[in-house]
Formats: sequence, C-alpha cells, structure tokens
Amino acid sequence: CGWLCRNLTVDSFLSKALPKHHDVVQANRLMDERMGGMIPLAIHLEGPENSFQQLDTLTRLRHLEQEMKTLGAIVHTQSLATLLSETQRALTPVEDWPQSQALVSQLLLLVEESPELSRLVSLDYRHARLGFLVKDQGSQALLQLAEHIHHRAAEIFSGTPIKARLTGAMWLAAKGYNRLVGELLVSLLTDLVVVFLLIGLMFWSWRMAAASFLPNTLPLLLNLTWFAVNDHYIDPVPAGVLVIAIGIAVDDTIHL
Repeated sequence: CGWLCRNLTVDSFLSKALPKHHDVVQANRLMDERMGGMIPLAIHLEGPENSFQQLDTLTRLRHLEQEMKTLGAIVHTQSLATLLSETQRALTPVEDWPQSQALVSQLLLLVEESPELSRLVSLDYRHARLGFLVKDQGSQALLQLAEHIHHRAAEIFSGTPIKARLTGAMWLAAKGYNRLVGELLVSLLTDLVVVFLLIGLMFWSWRMAAASFLPNTLPLLLNLTWFAVNDHYIDPVPAGVLVIAIGIAVDDTIHL
C-alpha cells in the first residue's frame, strides 16, 4: 500500500467540485474551451507617480503580457499595453506599438475617455493591472503558473522601481485548499500516533498498542491506495473524511 501511495498527489479542481452533468460545471467547461479560461487572475503593478505613462515601463508590461500568452494555460490577457496597442493598430495598421514617448502621450490622450482605462490604471498612473484568464488545470498547476509569472515579472521589471504581485480570489483559494489538505493529512498522522500512545497507556501494554495499529491504519491505507491506483488526487473532502474515519476505526479497535 505504501509503495502504491508514493505518487499520491494533493490537488483540487474548481470544475470538478460538482457532478460533471451539473449546469455550473457545463458552463465552466464552455468557458474553458471557448472563452480562454474560467479562472480570473491579475498582476498588480505599482511604481512612482506617472510610471505607467513612460514608454519603457509600458514596453516591459507588453513584454510580460506577450510572454504570458505563450504559456498555454493563459489565452486572454488585458492591460494598458493591450489598450494602447489596439489603439495604435487602429490608427496605423502597419505598426502595433508606439515607438516614441510623444506617441505614447498622444495615445493616452485618445483613450482618456475609455471606460477600460480606469480598470487598467489609476488616475496618477502609479498602479496598473494586468488581468488574465487561466484554464482550470488544478490548484497545483495554478500555483506553479503563478510562481513562474511572479518570477518573470520581477525579472522583466528588474532595475526599475516597479513592483509586481499576483492577486485573485482563485489564487488565494488554491493556496488555501492545498494548505488545508496538508494540515488535514498531518492531523491524520497525529491522530494515529496519539491513538497508539493512548491505547498503550490504557492497557499498560505496548503489545496491545502495536496490535491496535493495523486495524486503525489498514482501512486508511486501503483508501489512499484506491486513490493512487485510480489516478485520483486528494482534495479537502476526502482528506476530511479520512480524519473522521480514524475516529470510527478507533471505536472499532476498542470493541475488538
């Protein structure tokens, strides 16, 4: 059992939280397939006043955005760089990016009344937002993707006062889910040790404690083995059930 459980993973999928025929699951699947993703995330960028009016800063932002689109899990992105690029393309189809600071200033004047502008940059141009949609590939993949993006953002804006941090409810939820499952599994192991010690003290016999170890651990190991053999992952629900199951197993052990 232990050998089969060696590759057991801790993960969670938003799209698999409900039965696969549920309307919400079907809608989420369509969003993943046709709209570029169902998990909204964003990178919050902060710098000195008027930072995001500068050509160099905006060019770095565009570089980060273009690199993110090559990652596979990210299809749709939106930032101030996107807005300026689309405006530039509408004016001069040959070029899709301004080549001078003066042209950046002119483009910002053109988009000043756009409702998108307030969602992408603050009035003093100190804060900017790069929003993107991610396909549901599990919390582990999401956290790895987020770490990679954060690392690349730090590299792209190195040497500038711009600081980047990832935001988004689903990113925080993924961190929380993984931490919760980890704590539940630690709690499970702690319970087994405590039960072993209590039975040994209650009967004043380590042989009795050792005898109680198998009926307590075998059901849990068989459950974990089933997950491993069927290529399933452990999420908060089965992890919580396993912790409850140890209490039932202890009751049966006392009757034995």
